[in-house]
Amino acid sequence: MSAASVRRAAGHLSLLARCPDLAGAELVAEGLADLQARRESDAAHEGFRSTTFPRLPSATLGPMLDITFDPARIDVEAAHRFLRTSYWAQDIPLDVLRRAIAHSLCVAAFDHGAQVGFARLVTDRATFAYLADVYVLPDYRGQGVSRQLLAALLGHPEVQGLRRLLLVTRDAHGLYERFGFTPLAAPARFMERHDPAVYRAAAPSAVA
Repeated sequence: MSAASVRRAAGHLSLLARCPDLAGAELVAEGLADLQARRESDAAHEGFRSTTFPRLPSATLGPMLDITFDPARIDVEAAHRFLRTSYWAQDIPLDVLRRAIAHSLCVAAFDHGAQVGFARLVTDRATFAYLADVYVLPDYRGQGVSRQLLAALLGHPEVQGLRRLLLVTRDAHGLYERFGFTPLAAPARFMERHDPAVYRAAAPSAVA
């Protein structure tokens, strides 16, 4: 087994160890051997760019999807169509999203060539990461797609051993709890600068 495969395996197994109650964890565990075998010979793709998780008997684990980290395959315009109407990124300009994606570790889920889910980590890949812009198209919700995305993203070898991961959510606490996230232990220590109208102030031509 190559060194790259060992790092990838360690990342996924570390995630499972931290989150033993992870719904869909068996999807990662059972797909890991297949993932290693198919990626081991691809030395040029050291970046753990793409894989397809196998379908398991339980329908609750989701459809067979192509999960990719390859920046060239991320459909930025598809992500923009969804995110510009989301409660957390409403009216985000396309050029702003392009820059955000370019400077993040991103993962996307494809079904027959169409991007159906997306997530990104804003991270220094050493100490800290912020999980953002997680979405699954309505027709694919309730099928475990978000769990597949998060298991892949949080199992990426370049974000293992981080001291802190943060996220903000209005209504998906149950999902993130499965991956080890908890409410802030000391919320009074955290501060923010928040401009919820910043995207609306952008020039109309910038909002596609």
